[in-house]
Amino acid sequence: MTGESSDGKDNVLIVHWHDLGRYLGVYGHPDVVSPRLDQLAAEGILFTRAHATAPLCSPSRGSLFTGRYPQTNGLVGLAHHGWEYRSGVRTLPQLLGEQGWYSALFGMQHETSYPARLGFDEFDVSNSYCEYVVEKAREWLQDCVPDLSGQPFLLTAGFFETHRPYPHERYEPADSAGVDVPTISPTPPKCARTWPISTEPSPPRTPQSGESWTHSTKLDWTPAPGWCS
Repeated sequence: MTGESSDGKDNVLIVHWHDLGRYLGVYGHPDVVSPRLDQLAAEGILFTRAHATAPLCSPSRGSLFTGRYPQTNGLVGLAHHGWEYRSGVRTLPQLLGEQGWYSALFGMQHETSYPARLGFDEFDVSNSYCEYVVEKAREWLQDCVPDLSGQPFLLTAGFFETHRPYPHERYEPADSAGVDVPTISPTPPKCARTWPISTEPSPPRTPQSGESWTHSTKLDWTPAPGWCS
C-alpha cells in the first residue's frame, strides 16, 4: 500500500504474515472473514499472480526484500539455523534509504539473526503478535511520521500469525467440521493422508485446520485508529 510524501515520492507500507498464503476473504476463501484486510487490499496493491521463490520462510522473505533468488543472495536456509545474506547484498530499506526514504520495521522478520543488518533506520522486533505490532505501527504513524517533515517512508509491519502454535488461550478454535480442508495432491497416497502440521497420519479434517482459519481471522479483527475500519 502506498501514499505520497510532500515531495511526491511514494510512502510504502508492507504488511506480511507467516504462512498465510491466499487464505483471506479478498482471495475468495470461504472460511476466513477479513473485511479490514480486504479493504486494505482494495486501497493498496493486491498481487494475484505472485509466487514464492522458495518453500521455506527465510529464503522466501530474502527474495522479497532483495529482489534476488536465494541462491544469489545467499539466504538458502532458515536464519535461526545460521543462514545469512552474502556480504554486499543490499536490502529494500537500504536501497530506498539511498534515495531519501526513512524506514522502520515493527514485528516479524526472519532474514537474519542481526536485525540491524537489514538497513532499517529503526526497528522493534521484540514482539511479533498482531496486537503489539498494530499498536506500534499506529503510534509510529501518529507520533513519528509528522517529525519526518514530508520525507518519504517505508513502514514494514510483520506478523507471526498464522504460524504454529495455535494456543487456545489466544484463539478460540473454529469448528473444524465446517472447514473445507485445502486440496492435497493425491500422489503419493501416503503423503495425501498426512496433514502437514501433524507428525502422524490423520484424517483430512482436523481441529488444527479450524484453528488455522481462526488464526487468519484474528489478523483482521485487530483494529487501530487511522487504519482500515
